[in-house]
Amino acid sequence: MSTHRIRPARPADVTEIFAMLRDLAEYENPAHEVQSKEDLMFVSLFADEPAVWCSILEHSNHDKRDNSDAESPESGGAIAGFGLWFRNFFTWTAKHFLGRPGWTSGEAA
Repeated sequence: MSTHRIRPARPADVTEIFAMLRDLAEYENPAHEVQSKEDLMFVSLFADEPAVWCSILEHSNHDKRDNSDAESPESGGAIAGFGLWFRNFFTWTAKHFLGRPGWTSGEAA
């Protein structure tokens, strides 16, 4: 059975997040405009007070009836995509809101 789970990004995810970001840039044709680097993404996501957050979409193919191959929440499944969001502030209403560029999915989705 196929299952999906959304969880907060972990430091170990940055390599895959950045790879999907590069794939998206290549798909949309501005790959040459990507100025970020993996280490900058790491610092942005895992700073003491981050200004951007990331969620991971995991995809698992296993039968829940067969516990021998069941994955623990810690091990998770294959990363199928990620979403970034950030806090913003609209001065006209004096309210915060979350901006998000959207979800990016890899081939596993």
